[in-house]
Amino acid sequence: MLLLGEDITEHGAGKAGRIRADPWKYTVLAGTDVQETVFDAVFHLCLEISREGREGHPVGTSFVVGDTRLVMKHSRPCTINSFEGQPAEKRQITSPEIGEVIKGLAQMDGAFVIRNDGYIEASGRHFIIDNLALKIPAGYGTRHSSVAGITQMTNAIGLVVSATGGKVSVMKNGEIKKTFVM
Repeated sequence: MLLLGEDITEHGAGKAGRIRADPWKYTVLAGTDVQETVFDAVFHLCLEISREGREGHPVGTSFVVGDTRLVMKHSRPCTINSFEGQPAEKRQITSPEIGEVIKGLAQMDGAFVIRNDGYIEASGRHFIIDNLALKIPAGYGTRHSSVAGITQMTNAIGLVVSATGGKVSVMKNGEIKKTFVM
């Protein structure tokens, strides 16, 4: 029996024996306080929304994860925060039941703001950004620009689901780090 493959175990200081299944993800998470399980939950929800939309219709939405205090300071509500006053267990992005709630709310305007521990701080937020020199390619809309802007101003990670084209973009430091086309 012969087995060929690539050694995906990271070797080096502080990374003894860690399996790197998604090297791009660890680059995005590096230097933030976002928990990997929280990022995974948001990312997989974005992929699901991109593929399925809501009731067969394409949906565009965005999520900003981490550095919540500063993100909230640089944003304002554009709709009612559907999570305000809800018990903690109904505000956890890693909960399997939250997906359908998020899909329904994703049809409304504004972004979801999620703490590093997965607690959904707010829905329906617009970001207040200064005139920044963003590195967003031509063809991306205001949702991408605003999320890129807030990730440049904060230490948060942004994820954007495009209603046209089924793309999921992962952003950090004001630029798109990875794009997935469904």
